[in-house]
Amino acid sequence: MPQCHPTRASLRQPTTRARRVPRRRAMTTGLATAAVAALTATTVVPESLPAAPAQAQRAADTIDAHAVTISGTAPTPSPEAVVVTAAPQTTPEVEAAVAQASGVLVKAEHVAAESADAPAEDVEEIAQTTAVVRELLRRAAPESPSDAAAAAQDAAEAALTQAAPSVEPTDLPEPADATAAPAQAENAPETASTTRTPSEAVIAAADAAVTAAADAADVALGPALAVAAALTQQSETLKGLIETGSSTVVVTPAPPTAEQIAAEKAAEAAADAAHLAELAASAAGYGNGQIPASVLRELPWAPGESLRADAAVQLERLNEAFFARFGTHLDVVDSYRSYAAQVATKRARGFWAAVPGTSNHGWGVAVDLGGSVARFGGEGYAWLAEHAAAFGWVNPDWARPGGSKPEPWHWEYTG
Repeated sequence: MPQCHPTRASLRQPTTRARRVPRRRAMTTGLATAAVAALTATTVVPESLPAAPAQAQRAADTIDAHAVTISGTAPTPSPEAVVVTAAPQTTPEVEAAVAQASGVLVKAEHVAAESADAPAEDVEEIAQTTAVVRELLRRAAPESPSDAAAAAQDAAEAALTQAAPSVEPTDLPEPADATAAPAQAENAPETASTTRTPSEAVIAAADAAVTAAADAADVALGPALAVAAALTQQSETLKGLIETGSSTVVVTPAPPTAEQIAAEKAAEAAADAAHLAELAASAAGYGNGQIPASVLRELPWAPGESLRADAAVQLERLNEAFFARFGTHLDVVDSYRSYAAQVATKRARGFWAAVPGTSNHGWGVAVDLGGSVARFGGEGYAWLAEHAAAFGWVNPDWARPGGSKPEPWHWEYTG
């Protein structure tokens, strides 16, 4: 068989293959390096964009020494533990100052809302002191649990953001959105923190109050106790402006409503009716013409004339109205009649007098009047006929024109 000898070409091929394998590996590694740099540049939060070239350079410098694995997202390092400091515990002095200030502020708000007639300088002084108390109260009031929890959550989110700057590419805003974001922030409505920010004058006054309170203390005060002392002093000042001295604000109450007026009148009427009923009951145990003088009530403008107490009270009120209209009192000719007086009257007047023991004069609830009231056509009679019933007094049917015994002068109390 012919013997085959190796040629130079056959001897060079293995060497060439050996050199090409590392070359292909180097090309693959270079592509991986470029991919890592590109991915890093496109997945960095906008705030960290300036650091992207340096990160890409460090990755390129170390790519020969470390293996690189490319995945859909960049690896996120584990965040460090976030320590949230709890709200400081309040002291009894701070709690007392906060409670006092809260109560005084309620009164100040009421005065501000209702003091339309107060001097402007007094209202202005109260308003300024109120603003200082509010600022000191804001400093002294402890952070609520909900606020502390929100602060802890914000701190944790901030720490996570700093520890893991890479996000998904789809989460990044589009260029148009990124450009519009500042404009939206400028047009956004003011939040509570911006609208409630105290003025520089109020802050300066609050600072001065805290400094004065700290200087006046016998012992050194910490920041919290100094604020509490200033809050107490300013609350006392505000209370004094509201309640005492020349700055006392007169609060004009709102006029009563129709319902309130009706309720007051009804209550007054009920009380008056109860009082009259009590007066009437005082004479209930006595017979006609047998009521003692101690139970009767004498008429103030008609000496010697008396009635049952409740009838006398209502006749006094009717007389006041009559006097306001005519300028003269009711002319009372006869009132209560004892049984003996009824007998004498019956003997003298006959038909025109009631049987003794049955007359309303004997019960102390009838009067005979003179003057213009004693004539049916008189102006006084016409006025009484229209208004006397409102006071419980009437000219009975039998005594009116056309009655069985017309007597314009005779009036009876029916309650």
